Amino acid sequence: MVSTRPYTVLSLSANATVDYTALSNVAIVFNPGDSIKTVTIPVLTSGVHAYTTYFEVYLSSSTVGTSIDVARASSFVAVLGSVGSFSFASNNFTFLETDGTVHIPVMRTGGACGAVTLEYELENQALTTAIVGTNFVLDSPVVTFADGQTMANLTVDIIHTATYEYYSLFFVLELVAPTDRGQLGSAPLTRVIISDAGDAGIFEFAASTTICREDNGTAIVWINRTVGMSTSAVAPVLLTVETVAGGNATEGSSRAFDYQHASQVMSWADGETVKSFSISVFNNAVYDPRLKSIWIRLTAVSGGATIAAGHDTTVVYIVDDRDAGTFSFDTSNYTVSEGAASVNLLLKRSGELDPLGKSHDIVTRGLGSPNCRHQQLH
Repeated sequence: MVSTRPYTVLSLSANATVDYTALSNVAIVFNPGDSIKTVTIPVLTSGVHAYTTYFEVYLSSSTVGTSIDVARASSFVAVLGSVGSFSFASNNFTFLETDGTVHIPVMRTGGACGAVTLEYELENQALTTAIVGTNFVLDSPVVTFADGQTMANLTVDIIHTATYEYYSLFFVLELVAPTDRGQLGSAPLTRVIISDAGDAGIFEFAASTTICREDNGTAIVWINRTVGMSTSAVAPVLLTVETVAGGNATEGSSRAFDYQHASQVMSWADGETVKSFSISVFNNAVYDPRLKSIWIRLTAVSGGATIAAGHDTTVVYIVDDRDAGTFSFDTSNYTVSEGAASVNLLLKRSGELDPLGKSHDIVTRGLGSPNCRHQQLH
């Protein structure tokens, strides 16, 4: 006689009225010469539940003259749960071309029973812009799930190219339907986008400050292009540089002012990394001991490039070119008459007198007279 009963772990036991048809002392007849018989038990929910359930089949009794091998008098049946459905975690993923090795998750939902190996492939390569072997490499053509595992990653190696890609590159991955158990879910395809990592460059001033004498006529600052230096044929790299408010120098178009406003849109060729920006400064005849400051800023850029945060502004300091005058002796030689009590040396001051009424001292040394001291010039 053959019967069924629940599994010893009740939480994993199949339901005799739902998952399978129970047997109770069902006679299995062995005729003379028979050595093997099949016991058939209808299973109703295989692949339905999210987990595997079990029940036990056992030999309950036998006819007179026979015996039951107690070591093999029962067998456990596993009603396999659902393998699940397989989908990409998202319809699209975006990575920087400098990200290197990246992982794309595949999700298993609605069940996780049994180990499964899924294949995947590139979908319609003729319509994608990323090229396998040039822009990316697939690590393996399969992704494997262990029993109970609900998420696994497939691996892609992103290749960094030094060329700026104005249009993001992309390719499409497609899961292949399992041939044994399981099925594809709602997202069997995903688009993988490879974004440029700044190959068009980052712009910044070479120095935070520049000192310029007012009689130079021109103040020059330098701009560097770092990280990348690629210019796309479809999108030129244009950088706007201009003087802006913030400094104490006066802006105008004549010597009555300190400098003339300047603005320039610079076009950067592929591979170009350094340019200069110039502004006109005026040489005022009036002495001013103060430093005059001019602010210059990188205000806009195109073509995929960026402006470095914290390095977008530089200051030019204009210093006076000694308009308060230049001191010199009137002549290089003086003669002292025999018996003279002193000698008078003439000092000359050339240039514009200080309009602010300040005094300027000069020290005379080593002329042989103990009475030599600071001579104040007005």
